[in-house]
Amino acid sequence: MKKIYLLALTSLLAFNSFAQIDRSHKPEAGPAPTIHFETPQTFELKNGIKVMLVQDHKLPKISASFSMTRAPKLYGKKKGVGDLLSSILNEGTTKLSKADFDESIDLLGARVSVNAGGGYASSLTADFDQALALMVEAMKYPAFRQEDFEKIKMQQITAMKSDERNTSSIARKVLSHINFGDKHPFGEFSTVEGIEKISLEDVKNEYHKRFMPNNSYLVFIGDINLDQAKKYAEKYFDSWEKGKLSETPVIKVKPATKTQVFVVDVPTASQAMMLVSNIVENTRLNPESYGLSVANQILGSNDGYLFMNLREKHSYTYGAYSSVGTDKYGATFTAEANVGHAVIDSAIIETFKEMNRLSNEPAAADAIQLIKNKENGKFALAMENKGNIASYAINIERDNLPKDYYTTFLQKINEVGASEIQAVAKKYINTNAMNIVVAGNAALIADKMEGLGYHVTYLDAFGKKIDRPTLSNEE
Repeated sequence: MKKIYLLALTSLLAFNSFAQIDRSHKPEAGPAPTIHFETPQTFELKNGIKVMLVQDHKLPKISASFSMTRAPKLYGKKKGVGDLLSSILNEGTTKLSKADFDESIDLLGARVSVNAGGGYASSLTADFDQALALMVEAMKYPAFRQEDFEKIKMQQITAMKSDERNTSSIARKVLSHINFGDKHPFGEFSTVEGIEKISLEDVKNEYHKRFMPNNSYLVFIGDINLDQAKKYAEKYFDSWEKGKLSETPVIKVKPATKTQVFVVDVPTASQAMMLVSNIVENTRLNPESYGLSVANQILGSNDGYLFMNLREKHSYTYGAYSSVGTDKYGATFTAEANVGHAVIDSAIIETFKEMNRLSNEPAAADAIQLIKNKENGKFALAMENKGNIASYAINIERDNLPKDYYTTFLQKINEVGASEIQAVAKKYINTNAMNIVVAGNAALIADKMEGLGYHVTYLDAFGKKIDRPTLSNEE
């Protein structure tokens, strides 16, 4: 009888505890998680390669990544040589054909890849020495066979031609050219004519200019200790001699000072791609970057101002978003949406309306908190990834960040308030100074674009000025 009474009492208490939960309101968010940044073990080889180790013995797997820090460069008529280099580095070595190289990887059950920026290898612990050897062989002894070069060049040209009607791709490359100009690496883009003129010798020259241990990082992650990491690093990288790294300083480009419209004519387009953008002076060292990050997410996240207006309210698009960069060589703010030709002018007007709202009205407290909650969860999960730990450590050293940059990141995000969001929006997201790029059927939208009241320039898919297109009888 006593047992029955206790069971009944327990059930009643449990029922009451559930009954007291008010499911009509979201539960209050907990405090921001405390971040414990795991510091990788580090050492340096005699040629200057900085080696980092993040141990993780849960699984018998090891990965190694080698990355060379290189400033972006102007290629001029040789733009695209880096992409061709990345491709041909995976076409075999002086010792192994591509088929034999790929078979060696498959037999190990490994992953090995190389590109113009470095290489990557991953395998079971027992096979790691062989996997790492293959990565190093591909980086140090590429075959550079003429027949392979002709094949990948044709593949590149075919891919570019298939992209010629892609309004999103066209709009983005033209926008970069408008934002940065032709004197900045970010303002360049490849063309079919340019790729056709690149020779195998050009690719070889690019390889010799890039591939050297200067300003490089080697990262080991997984089932490996410090002594083993030193053994592998010295075996495969220590004898690599430094070269003469020649880099031209990247010019600083000024942001646009007025709003202009650039219409890129894609006559076959069924919709119009809209990009609203300008350069922002924003790096991770910028104390306003935290407020700008929150402001950008309030404007352009999945439930931000743009999405709720252009999609949910007006049904102009499937999605409307914004982004803001932190690149020290040139960062941008960009808002974007893919909309029908009939509503492109309205979409731009509504986009500007929401951008101005961000500057002129304090963001709601619950909207700000929602962004912070998402950032807290996302960042905490990212810190559990061993690869991210190594990447963050490289960022700290390469970008001269404070040692506590990542451990204090969430604290600074959570300190952002409504007034700071308004202030950074006024400074960095100014509708009076934006480049508006629209890629679509220019003849269909010309009147709408000119009706916005801004200066309109018409361009072809390569950013060259053209006359105002007119509708044909068929249209």
